[in-house]
Amino acid sequence: MRDELKALAQNIPTIEVPSPGAGFTGNIGSLLNFFITWAIILGGLAALAMILLGGFTYITAQDDADKAEGARKTITNGVIGLIIVASAFVIWRLIVVLTNLGSYLT
Repeated sequence: MRDELKALAQNIPTIEVPSPGAGFTGNIGSLLNFFITWAIILGGLAALAMILLGGFTYITAQDDADKAEGARKTITNGVIGLIIVASAFVIWRLIVVLTNLGSYLT
């Protein structure tokens, strides 16, 4: 039993941990992928925040027609922004797949 445990202990797997503060390593492709990914995430969060802000403004508008119309425009702009961000994500993934850039971006 002890010999089996010694044999198993010699094959302990290692876990590679990235250095703190480094979101990317390697070539310019991984740097580009890092920035595009974060831009898409931040754009999506901004669009979602606009939709939520517009919804809150619409709810609190009560009888003020101008405030309600402004809230509708904010919600519409947020939805348009979300569509643009989703389209940017799809286009970016299509470019990566169609040009076989996947190996250069990781």
